[in-house]
Amino acid sequence: VYRKINITLFVDLIATAPLINLARTSIILSAIDFSKNFIFSNSSENNFLISLK
Repeated sequence: VYRKINITLFVDLIATAPLINLARTSIILSAIDFSKNFIFSNSSENNFLISLK
């Protein structure tokens, strides 16, 4: 019985790991996106540099 529980837990971990990684990367990406927007919108110097590009 103990071994069976271990196997199911292991399978669950394997199944959920990609989803967890996906969620983590999307959170990180949105955080980076937010900080970019925050920095760019709050500094006129950055807006000037962006308009030059």
